[in-house]
Amino acid sequence: FPNPTDGRFFLSANLSKAQAANITVFNVLGETVLTKKINTGKQILEAIDLSDFSKGNYFVKLRLEDGTIKQMKLAKVN
Repeated sequence: FPNPTDGRFFLSANLSKAQAANITVFNVLGETVLTKKINTGKQILEAIDLSDFSKGNYFVKLRLEDGTIKQMKLAKVN
């Protein structure tokens, strides 16, 4: 949140158990523009900054250590 964003947003998730996670952000061409590995507890609240990237649509993928994958579409407006 927020979505759409000016480039800075937070990825928030509640997990059933503490585990490592990978965050990957892709542009509409499928190119990876950002990756981040985090070790977290049962709650994720991770700041992501896309301020240096062009406006447009991006896809955020959260891959958990247990194999769970969550994806969301993000619109950058500035």
